[in-house]
Amino acid sequence: LMKYGKIAPHETRFGDVESAIVLIDSCHMNARPIAANRWEKLTDPLDDLYCALGAFTLHVSGRGRIIPTKKGLKTVHTVYVEELLFYIRDSYDFSGDQPLGYWGQDGAHKLPGRSLSMVENRSFNDWRSHTGAGADFLIFSDVHR
Repeated sequence: LMKYGKIAPHETRFGDVESAIVLIDSCHMNARPIAANRWEKLTDPLDDLYCALGAFTLHVSGRGRIIPTKKGLKTVHTVYVEELLFYIRDSYDFSGDQPLGYWGQDGAHKLPGRSLSMVENRSFNDWRSHTGAGADFLIFSDVHR
């Protein structure tokens, strides 16, 4: 909040933006990894979310106002959080040794099976080296209140 000039001698507002990219930098409050451990990876359903993101981080930012109050010679700032804003941040960086499932003609599977090939980060990096295509990037979801 200080970096964005929100700690000021007058009342200011924060979090009045629609972009998760701005929120994570300007008024981020907390985060929780999702599907980050082996048990979660085994028990999460194999659905669109799991295939697209695998492990990711759920973030929360706030929207509200900051009111300065004089206390003798000092100014004290009180932060009022009026709304919580939730969004996902994930990195597609294909670093480390992360399994991406067992793939075959009929799609992705969590467990090995006949005619399935294990795909992991190294698989993508080998393909990227061979073709010169592909890149690392960050992805942010829409902001939900």
